[in-house]
Amino acid sequence: MKNDHPDFEQFLHYLNEQESANPKLVIDEFFNFSSLHESKLLLWEWLRILTGSDFDELETCDQDQLLRFFVNLEKLVEASYMVNSENLSS
Repeated sequence: MKNDHPDFEQFLHYLNEQESANPKLVIDEFFNFSSLHESKLLLWEWLRILTGSDFDELETCDQDQLLRFFVNLEKLVEASYMVNSENLSS
């Protein structure tokens, strides 16, 4: 994917200071929140809802779970970016 985003978009937005210093914490948090199997099910549910079902029809606890999963995915992307950047500079 071509990198034509503004510099602002290249900054970390979701990782806190501790997570920035140790991105593996985010990976641990991600899989403490949901197992690999649960993560795959949540991704499928997310896709299904986004492509058809109405989010408002879900129970509040299900909405919360999907939103928390989204936040964890954003943090996981940032942590992975950091790990990848460290590997490229080594």
